[in-house]
Order: sequence, then C-alpha cells, then structure tokens
Amino acid sequence: MCFVYWIYDDTCRSEFDSGYVGVSEKPPFRLSSLRRLRAVPHNAKQRIIFEGTRAECLARRRRLRPRPAIGWNKVAGGYRRGGRKRKNRFGRSFDRPKSFGRPS
Repeated sequence: MCFVYWIYDDTCRSEFDSGYVGVSEKPPFRLSSLRRLRAVPHNAKQRIIFEGTRAECLARRRRLRPRPAIGWNKVAGGYRRGGRKRKNRFGRSFDRPKSFGRPS
C-alpha cells in the first residue's frame, strides 16, 4: 500500500497550493527524513490525503502538483525519479531542498 501525504505548518492554507505533497509507503519515516534534510520546518505536521496503489498515488500527486514550485515542492509531482542524482562540481545534488534552518 502507498500513500499521498501533505506536510504543512501553521502558515499553509491547503494541500493544493502550500506545504509539501509526496508519495511514500512509509510516510512517518519520510517526514523524519525531510526534517533531517531541513526540507520542511521542524514543526511541520503530516496528513494522509490518499491511500492506494503506487500508480494511483503518483497520479494523485500529479494532480496536486502539476508544475514545479508549488508550495514547498521543487518539481512537478507524479513522476518517480530513479537512479543517481546529478551533482554539481561540489558534490551536491542539483535538486537539493531549500533549508529552513533550525529553530531558535
């Protein structure tokens, strides 16, 4: 089973235009990972918005994130990226998420 989840904080209005929408078989682990990477705020919450097969979940995410840069998502949704990530000359991934930093 696979899930579409929405990660949000108090500044987010809806899953259609704010926060982060993703697909995972283990959403709580994904939230922890995104917090460690500082891709989402440390106080972000997570809500499951759909449950289904991997293909159904990717289609749902594609509808919620049809183009890049919606909410905290960097890329358009619904496309499984596999293989190695491209790196710049410093060894960092080109699609590295924006850091929200640590709380004061």
